[in-house]
Amino acid sequence: MRLVDFCKFLRGRAGSYKRSQRANVAIIFAISLVPISVAAGAGLDLARAMVVRQRLSAALDAAGLAVGATRGLTQQQMTTLAQEYFSANYDASASLGTPAAVTVQTSDQQINVSSSVAMPTVLVRVADLIGCTGCDTINIGVTSQITWGQTKLWVGLVLDNTGSMTQTDGTGTSKISALKTATHQLLTLLQNAAVHDGDVQVAIVPFSKDVNIGTVNTGASWLDWTYWQAAPPSSTPANYIGYGSSCPYGTNKSPYGYGCQTTPTNGSSSTTTIPNSGTYKGYICPTMDNGAYNTGTEGRYYNGCYNSTITTNNGSCTGSSCSCPTGSVNCSCSGSGSSKHCSWSTFTHAWVVNAHSTWGGCVTDRSQDYDVQNTTPGSASTNFSPENAQSCPPGKVGSLSYNWTNLSNQVDSMVAQGSTNQTIGLACGWQAKSQGDP
Repeated sequence: MRLVDFCKFLRGRAGSYKRSQRANVAIIFAISLVPISVAAGAGLDLARAMVVRQRLSAALDAAGLAVGATRGLTQQQMTTLAQEYFSANYDASASLGTPAAVTVQTSDQQINVSSSVAMPTVLVRVADLIGCTGCDTINIGVTSQITWGQTKLWVGLVLDNTGSMTQTDGTGTSKISALKTATHQLLTLLQNAAVHDGDVQVAIVPFSKDVNIGTVNTGASWLDWTYWQAAPPSSTPANYIGYGSSCPYGTNKSPYGYGCQTTPTNGSSSTTTIPNSGTYKGYICPTMDNGAYNTGTEGRYYNGCYNSTITTNNGSCTGSSCSCPTGSVNCSCSGSGSSKHCSWSTFTHAWVVNAHSTWGGCVTDRSQDYDVQNTTPGSASTNFSPENAQSCPPGKVGSLSYNWTNLSNQVDSMVAQGSTNQTIGLACGWQAKSQGDP
């Protein structure tokens, strides 16, 4: 029943209440009228308060989102921005009260945006007649909380360090120089995006034909040294080749593509004669492979030498066509015609592998198809193969890190050189963001 209808009903019944002889109904009704009116008014004012609260919440949510979406503001800037968005979105009637100024409080990753309204009551103020202090307004306060989210970000930067990166543009700036500048700028952006240490981590992966994982991993179980220790293909010297002989190989001689060097050290001086004295007497040490006859070996160093051990059974021949083999050692001939006789020293040869400490830190592709997968190493097929090669980039691969100084130093250490093998770079970039070794 509406309040006006209720009042008409009371006027219509007043006479009967006045003439009633059964009880003092008029007095009881008069006493009850005030609390009944207050109760009815409370329902009305509560509904009005709910409207105010809803509109306060909506406006404060808009203000909080505006502040939360704009990083790097001062406290005053946040308060000003919040007030602007609140004022633009609060649309309650002025009769429902005037909102207090918006306040902004921040802590760690949270923003609390607050305001309140002292809403004037309509019927509850009737309670003033029975001594209710402050019943002329209802204070409505609302706080909206915004939490800054931070997704953990792992970034693998696979960076081209091949020889083509030495090319320059019209200003004389090389590609590798431009790459370093851009990478430093990206690292700064990523560092600034992190709220806490470790929110953003980066792995630097320079690549050319190989990637350099560093000699600190020499003893790692996920390295397979079979390829690194292997002798060149088709390289075992003939038994008449030994100290003092001519080099049996040749860079432009099939099926080699490599010559001889004076010591087992990668890149030592080339020689056409096998040493016949000193520490490496009789050592037949291959030079770097130029890849002319062996697929995938361009720029590869072989990590060892054949030794030469003289045998007790020397080689010999008899007859008019008899002669010493080319490059043979201690050869002598006597007689002529069918009585001609030649003899020479013979040797056995064993491949002597260099110590693993001479490894430069680079690895090449894994066996197919593991070369394009991020399978965790653990077998001959899935382990990484060390390689000493001319294309080994000086810049080393790093694991995920938020040490921004070290990451920057890694970028500065990059040098453009060698041929291109994108696969090994991408595979190691993938591995850097995967669980397990390496």
